[in-house]
Amino acid sequence: MMFRYESYRYLYPPRPEIVVEPELLDNFVGRYWTQSKKDGTSNLMAITPDRQIIAMNRHKAPHKAWKPSGSTYEAVRRAFLNLPGNGWYYFCAELLHSKGGGFRNINYINDILVTDGQYLIGTTFADRQKLLLELFRPMVMAPSGSHYILDDNTWLAINHTTDFYDLFQTFLAAGDEGVVLKDPSAKLGWCSSPTANSTWQRKCRRPGKAYGR
Repeated sequence: MMFRYESYRYLYPPRPEIVVEPELLDNFVGRYWTQSKKDGTSNLMAITPDRQIIAMNRHKAPHKAWKPSGSTYEAVRRAFLNLPGNGWYYFCAELLHSKGGGFRNINYINDILVTDGQYLIGTTFADRQKLLLELFRPMVMAPSGSHYILDDNTWLAINHTTDFYDLFQTFLAAGDEGVVLKDPSAKLGWCSSPTANSTWQRKCRRPGKAYGR
């Protein structure tokens, strides 16, 4: 069954609640994929049919410290101008802008909930990651291996399938907070609450004064 998304409504992002200790990460190899967890602010980007951006945080509110306008706004939306079709899109991202590291106006995309007006209920995480790779080309891999660089303002998460503990130790650059484990076979449920779609993910953060594990 297809579910349509034809006007704006807020969708809560799939977000991990369960914490994994670093020494246990490799126990999930073969069952989960892992992505770098960036030290950013959750950014839910609805892309309108005329390719404007409606951006909200994970608390269902506009960002207080990020309101791009003028040439900055045009630069941020450049990656979305050539999306196929004439329907809505909805991306889950981390906004790297106000937490240090020297990053400004960068969105690190890690999932997609709507494509060309189709709400992706029932699709697996692996299905949606394949779709993201098809939507955004060409891409350049960042030296860290954590993401693809779509342009100066848009990155796309890379999924890794082995050596989770080593990756956790590797992703230590400014802007990295740890890793997130995601079950590639898990199907997207209704994004109707903050804890919806949380059970098929795990998180492992580096200790720091700005956040716990």
